[in-house]
Amino acid sequence: MHLTKNKTPEDLFKSIGPQIVDSLDLNTDEGANIVHNLNNPIPEKLHKKYSLIVDNGTMEHCFDPKQVLFNINSLLAKNGIVFHINPINNYINHGFYSFSPCLYLSFYAENNYEILDMIIVGEKKEKKLYKRFINKIYKKVFRSEKPLFKLPEYRVVSCKHFKGKDLEPFFAADRIIIDSKRDPNIAYNIYFTARKLSDITDSSIPIQPIYSGKYKQSNIIHV
Repeated sequence: MHLTKNKTPEDLFKSIGPQIVDSLDLNTDEGANIVHNLNNPIPEKLHKKYSLIVDNGTMEHCFDPKQVLFNINSLLAKNGIVFHINPINNYINHGFYSFSPCLYLSFYAENNYEILDMIIVGEKKEKKLYKRFINKIYKKVFRSEKPLFKLPEYRVVSCKHFKGKDLEPFFAADRIIIDSKRDPNIAYNIYFTARKLSDITDSSIPIQPIYSGKYKQSNIIHV
């Protein structure tokens, strides 16, 4: 993260509201206070403990993303918010996976979440992601006027925001084509937020919407 000098992510979150901030990792090398492998079920003592979960580019590095999503659902309390930032295109070998929007839409809809926002962002892949638009997302989630990130010198080449009825075509789309401007150095990430509406910690596995019978398969979507 591009934080002010001598600041940690924990300091950042505490400065904008939450007074209890935990970090989870495989080890304590980067200051995590909870050591856990997200490929394994989360301990029951942590169930429904959190009002916000931030996956700031973690899930793609876990071999079992299904378990990661199940863990997020277990960790979140009712009305809690999950915020994902993950690769969806042209991040070959960055992690085990790149994801499709229908993964997030399907899982969170199946498990009774309100889908708040989905943003598809194109940027120069040799640069890091944090940019002015992400401050706007965090401000919406945290209701904070403070900027959360210093702005590095790179440019986002596209930013497509979808919410409400704009999301419906993504449930049924057979394929999504991203306008890469024929530049092989542009990579794409998804920024996704959803709110948990239930108190249930057990997760249901969705069927991809175009095979569920709930949606009529649509044509290709260009974004």
